[in-house]
Amino acid sequence: MNLSESDIEESILIYLDSIPNTIVRKIAPSGYLIKDRRGTRMIQHKSPFTRRKMLDIFFLYRGLYFELEVKTEKEFIYINKHWNKLKKEYLTSKGKRKHYAQQIFTIENINRCGGVSMFVYSVEQVKNLIKSVRRINARGNLKKV
Repeated sequence: MNLSESDIEESILIYLDSIPNTIVRKIAPSGYLIKDRRGTRMIQHKSPFTRRKMLDIFFLYRGLYFELEVKTEKEFIYINKHWNKLKKEYLTSKGKRKHYAQQIFTIENINRCGGVSMFVYSVEQVKNLIKSVRRINARGNLKKV
């Protein structure tokens, strides 16, 4: 069965929300609507603190910061197959490829800063991720099972 990205996202949010002592957020785009000759569109706030390429879901679990970008299985396979090529095209690509490249950049940046970030295509992947987080010691090192 092929689930839509929003169906996968909703099942992940429901699962994460069921875990005690976990803070789960889905952030809607920030901005305001305008109507002009091109129709109705959203203008994002212009602030250095507004993140334009925020991933779909973020949550805190056992003191660790997570951000997940939900994709369909088909998109997930494509991105993983072309990861390095997409990364190199960050400044030159257009459309969906540029969008993927920006998400890869965000994921790698979060991981580099000590958070955990990844593309996911099922609630089972998220369940396995949570199972792998056993404890965090006093220094904040992630201990895996």
